[in-house]
Amino acid sequence: MFSPELLISYVTAVSILVIMPGVDSLLTVTMTKTINWRAGVLVAIGNGISGVTLTIISALLIAGFLSLNETLNTLIQTLSSLYLLRMGWQIFHTEPSVEEGECKIQNSKIITTALVSNLSNPKAITFFLLLIPQFVTATTSIDKLQQSLTLGFILNAIGFIYLTSLALLASKLKMSFMKGRHTNHVIGILFAFIALYMLYLRFS
Repeated sequence: MFSPELLISYVTAVSILVIMPGVDSLLTVTMTKTINWRAGVLVAIGNGISGVTLTIISALLIAGFLSLNETLNTLIQTLSSLYLLRMGWQIFHTEPSVEEGECKIQNSKIITTALVSNLSNPKAITFFLLLIPQFVTATTSIDKLQQSLTLGFILNAIGFIYLTSLALLASKLKMSFMKGRHTNHVIGILFAFIALYMLYLRFS
């Protein structure tokens, strides 16, 4: 078992880092305001799937079952960013519903976009690969793999709760400029911004 002091320190550190403004928060708020609160929750779900993936990868790295290939990592992140850029282009050139003035995106695409966005974010990957190992200790009966998985799932739970709460809060805010005939333009530009930002972080 983890000591209470370690868990308190970890949860505090994770909570502070999670609530810092970033791409995930921006995507959550934008999807909520241009579609509805359910779209924001779907972003949280996609982010959670990505988080579980990164948790497993970081746990295997920490336990020594996996080695990180920097070239492959760069390739995956670059392809993910290009995928977001392509989606942004498609959405930008799609007309919104005239009746509702809202963007129409399949639920699966919202989840996929959030997942890809997080997986292509070097900061998110660094977050999992550098934060979790600092709290993995040899002074407990739990092996490193189990410790890493447990800490990772705690991180994902906090992130999901935060993004879901953010979506519900954003749904109450009045931001009429994000609805109307240019709704798809807003989301398309957002996707392009995220894609280019991810590429900048990767190669800067």
